[in-house]
Amino acid sequence: MRSDVFNIAKTAIDAGIDGWIGRPAGITMGFKLAAEFSRHGLLEEVEYCVSGESWKHRRYRGRIVQADPDIDEYDFFFGMRIS
Repeated sequence: MRSDVFNIAKTAIDAGIDGWIGRPAGITMGFKLAAEFSRHGLLEEVEYCVSGESWKHRRYRGRIVQADPDIDEYDFFFGMRIS
């Protein structure tokens, strides 16, 4: 991924987080964008225990990050997909 494309996406995500009102929403992003965040060391691995089961997730600035193969490589959105 070109560094300028990554920086634009990161800046937009940071602005979304900074301007978010209400409960924190997760971030769904394309695989290549998630891989770039990981390569830059921006994704923190966290473990949750739900009903005795351990689940590992990655998060960025307190928001769970989910890589989604159904969106474009560099796209992202906050919250859940509606369609």
